[in-house]
Amino acid sequence: MSLFRTILNDKGATLPPATPEQSNLFKDFHTICIDKERPYCPLRALCLVPKASATGDGETEIHMDIPPGGLGTCGDPTYMAWYRPHYRDILTESTILVCPYYPLMSSKEERKGYGQTIYKYFDDFLDWIYSGDLVRMVQKTYPLLPTPKTDRYIHLLSGESAGANLAIYCWLSQRGGRIGTMYLQSGMYGSYCKLPGQLYMDRPISREEAWSSARDLLVYILKKGPTEAQMGDTPPMGMGATYLCPLIHLPTVIDGQKVWRTIFKILFGESDIFELMGMQQYDRYKGKEHLMIRLEAHDIVPFLDQPTPQLACFGLIHLPELNAFSYERTTSHIDLPGYAPNTFITHGDEDVHCPIQDAQSFTLFLQEKYPESQIELFEAPGEKHAFAYHKDDEWTRHVTKKVSQIDGHAR
Repeated sequence: MSLFRTILNDKGATLPPATPEQSNLFKDFHTICIDKERPYCPLRALCLVPKASATGDGETEIHMDIPPGGLGTCGDPTYMAWYRPHYRDILTESTILVCPYYPLMSSKEERKGYGQTIYKYFDDFLDWIYSGDLVRMVQKTYPLLPTPKTDRYIHLLSGESAGANLAIYCWLSQRGGRIGTMYLQSGMYGSYCKLPGQLYMDRPISREEAWSSARDLLVYILKKGPTEAQMGDTPPMGMGATYLCPLIHLPTVIDGQKVWRTIFKILFGESDIFELMGMQQYDRYKGKEHLMIRLEAHDIVPFLDQPTPQLACFGLIHLPELNAFSYERTTSHIDLPGYAPNTFITHGDEDVHCPIQDAQSFTLFLQEKYPESQIELFEAPGEKHAFAYHKDDEWTRHVTKKVSQIDGHAR
């Protein structure tokens, strides 16, 4: 029985048959879901425990994998499409795979500052791992499971799309632990967007449909809470709409000045990794006013506690060539860590959701800031955003070798 059936049938979900690849993907692992109580929203982790290690055989390490799809749609790590066969290839059999669930929003205040809410959640999640409490909770079910040999250490931290954004944040947050290697795929380094008229998971999405879905999704998120965790083999609810969130601008008054901010920015707070690292984003729309499309009156959305729904909104057409970034340092929002993990990035050169230019900028920044670390970008030819996972055997073998060389001690 596959991981997906083991987990999802407990929730009463109706699933399509698992493919042979999915059924065999984690056949050598036990699966367990663990909660840790905290005010408002508990921490929740899906853990894959090697069957051999559960009997006391050998040593263990931690691999934390953050699933995609969560910032706008509350991604669930049990959603079967999230799992990548090549992730198993880059791990040793003694690795405990820890997949965090995304936190849900509750109060209006939490929805207004969801970026801060989700970052605090991952701060606490890292503390849970680094303190050893998470493994001790797993050991209550598997008492022979060895404790990881290195304290306050994550052997491999991986993430995809929104999960890559949060993986980078986990490194930046410096919670008193250390990360050996970071593996990022189709990362959402800035924002998530999509050109109308193109396909999403082989389904065409029109501009009108996307805007209608985005409007409904925003009202749902802001007034009623998050979308439900998604299961099965269909696109999570709202994924067809989230691309419009970063493209709609609303006026916000900051220090007495009107500033145009994206809905994405308002919803998620400091979710732009470049801004978080103190990098100045190039003014991608300067001199490109002809790209702006003023929305009709019926498209204007009441937003948060604004006294009037009459907000002037703009839809900005996304063009990859406008995704350039400046490396000029501005006011730092955080103190950068004194080290960077060896970092391996893969990104499709036809990704229109999270353009490859963002991955290139992030790679160059790390290479210049942390020359002692190995920072590599694999540009997957012809690949789009997520779901079309590359299966480049040579790259996978390369990453496997590099991950196996990390011994868990500070360089």
